[in-house]
Amino acid sequence: MEYIRWEGLPWEYVQKAYDEGHYIEAIQILHGFIENQLQELLMLVGAVKFDTDIKNTWDIANQISFLNCLKSLYIIGQFNQKEFNDLLNLNSARNKIIHKIFFSSRYNKESYKGYPKKKFDNIFKKSIKAIELIYNKIEQFV
Repeated sequence: MEYIRWEGLPWEYVQKAYDEGHYIEAIQILHGFIENQLQELLMLVGAVKFDTDIKNTWDIANQISFLNCLKSLYIIGQFNQKEFNDLLNLNSARNKIIHKIFFSSRYNKESYKGYPKKKFDNIFKKSIKAIELIYNKIEQFV
């Protein structure tokens, strides 16, 4: 059986995709990685603070969506209001990018030029900072 796996740090892959102009791939990978890190943080909080078994909760944690994981972590005090809002806004921004990038000008009277790269760059940078934030929180439990 053939397997696909990235060897190395995820942000190296993301940066390479971005530098090569693969913006959709870059933002999707960033979003997926942030979601994965939120799931890991939730699992670690459960293991450390509530003595849950990581082995038994790993698969369950990986089924929790970005938003539900973020909300759960906020409720149990792992994110303050600003951090919660920033991550929530990143999720919304990513959704807007994905929906707008494929927007067809056939349905718009004005000519649609695409998603502004400056806005994308801003979201990209904030996503990288979000990973650092979550990594720092994970490190507290490791």
